[in-house]
Amino acid sequence: MAPGEIIVTMDADCTYPGEEVPGLVKKLIEEDLSWITCDRLRRAEEGAMSGLHGFGNWVLSTTARFLYWYGVHDSQSGMWVFKKEVIGKVNLTSDGMPLSEEFKIEAFKRGLRAVEIPVPFHARVGEVKLNTWEDGIWNLWFLVTKMRDFR
Repeated sequence: MAPGEIIVTMDADCTYPGEEVPGLVKKLIEEDLSWITCDRLRRAEEGAMSGLHGFGNWVLSTTARFLYWYGVHDSQSGMWVFKKEVIGKVNLTSDGMPLSEEFKIEAFKRGLRAVEIPVPFHARVGEVKLNTWEDGIWNLWFLVTKMRDFR
């Protein structure tokens, strides 16, 4: 339903750097990319993520790299910049937490011109709505079951 040709997503909790969007859109256009995902882990501010969530992200991202052989460092990032046409080229089945990892898997496995760019990650404003163990296990299970799409 988005009217534009380029779509930007990010959580509304002030963790992602909205000021980076113009530069990311410029990179998408100038380098003729289809999709950019942002890595929040390499440039995270001190205290932006708990140790447990950091460990969970490492487990999920390492599992995704192992299963799908792609170079994404942060499989759970929700900050993306992409051309609207990408939606018709990927097979997205999740409407929950696994959507972040599924979008990355699909973009890279479908051969889209996609890159990961490190961006700053700030401490969250407001209440954390993540259910650490339930969401983490669900994302891990999704990574394993998504493999059937590529057999």
